Amino acid sequence: MLRSVASAIGLSVLAFASTGCTALSNTEKGIGLGGLFGAGVGTAVGAASGNPRTGAVVGGLLGAGAGGWIGNDIDREDKHRAADEAAGRAYDRAQPARIDEIVRMAKNGQSERVIVNHIRQSRMRFSLSADELNDLKANGVPDAVIVEMQNAAEPSPVIVREPVYLRGGPPPLIIVEPYGYRRCR
Repeated sequence: MLRSVASAIGLSVLAFASTGCTALSNTEKGIGLGGLFGAGVGTAVGAASGNPRTGAVVGGLLGAGAGGWIGNDIDREDKHRAADEAAGRAYDRAQPARIDEIVRMAKNGQSERVIVNHIRQSRMRFSLSADELNDLKANGVPDAVIVEMQNAAEPSPVIVREPVYLRGGPPPLIIVEPYGYRRCR
C-alpha cells in the first residue's frame, strides 16, 4: 500500500516537472508542488502512525495551502515590481517633454532660481545625453539650471542621524528589586 502511494507521488512529481510549468502562475505551482510534498510527508507520518491515507490527504491539503500562499506572495511581488518598472519606463519616455518644459521656461524669461525650484518641487529626474546638453545650451538654458538637471538624475539620499536626546540624555536605568527600586548610573 505504502509503495503504491509513494510510486503514485513519484509519477506525479515526474509528470509535473516534465511539463515545464511555464503557463502556470507561481500560486498554481505552489499549490501543486506544496500538495505533492505535503502528501509525501503526510504519507510517511501517517505510515508511522498506522494511517497513511489520512496522512497523505491531510499533508496534501496543508502543503497545497502553504504552497499556494507562498506562490501568491511571489506573484504579488512580481506584479508590484513589473508595475514599478513600467512606471519608470513611462517616466523616462516622457523626458523630452520635461526638457521642452525647461527650455520654454528659459525662453520665456524665467529666472534660474525659479526654474531650479520648479525642477526640485516637481521632483523631476533627468538622464541627459551629450546631444541634449548641447540642445539645452543652444536654447539659452542657464548653466545653473543644466547643472541642477544633471544633479536631479537620482533621488537625493536620505540622511539618517543619531537620535537626539533632550534634557541630558536617555532616561536612567531603573532596576526593580524585591524590596523597592534603586537608580543606576
